[in-house]
Amino acid sequence: MDEKRLRAIKHQKVYHAKLKSAFGKKIKTKEFKVGDFVLKENINKIATNDEVKGKFEPNWFGPFVIVEVIGSRAFKVSSMDGKEEPNTFNATHLKCFFV
Repeated sequence: MDEKRLRAIKHQKVYHAKLKSAFGKKIKTKEFKVGDFVLKENINKIATNDEVKGKFEPNWFGPFVIVEVIGSRAFKVSSMDGKEEPNTFNATHLKCFFV
């Protein structure tokens, strides 16, 4: 009985390792550094003017410049005219902007 249980535990560990590696291949990390241009996601779907509403609202705002890297996934950004945003943003809510 113990042999079967040990074999099942070993099989389970191998199976979980295979799953982890398979799903880990699909994850793409976003690497940003100070000075990069990024677009900020419109999380709350706030329109920039009264004419654009509903599904025609912009999904991304910007461009912004990364001013400070906090940890590995949080960033402080400023607009192109130098006005710094009061909040920090996670990398999931930013994407690269190519000039």
